[in-house]
Amino acid sequence: LQDPAVYWDFFQCMKELIKLIHPFYARVDDVDNAVTLMDRTKERRFVPDYIQQIYWGNYFGSMHCNHYGMDKIEKIPASNVEKIGDGVFFSLTDHVLEYNTRECKQARRRVKKYLKK
Repeated sequence: LQDPAVYWDFFQCMKELIKLIHPFYARVDDVDNAVTLMDRTKERRFVPDYIQQIYWGNYFGSMHCNHYGMDKIEKIPASNVEKIGDGVFFSLTDHVLEYNTRECKQARRRVKKYLKK
């Protein structure tokens, strides 16, 4: 993902898959970091009914957009926010390799606080 062409292709592929399969939720993060973040929730498994954690990249499908309100989701305080299909994808920083930076951690806290309002 350090190669800009590969990076662009990866995200274009992800966006096309989202449009094709209409997932209710998707995440993009380093696997080890994602496991660590999930462990912090003290939950043992993924639950589709609510947002358990905020990862570097997050796609909220129509179920979550309806729950929070599309207006609110489209204004989420994140680096990149893009409507895709019937949901919204957002990332916490400009590049996925920044998944564990101080900037990313601050953005995660900001988004969590925003979603609790």
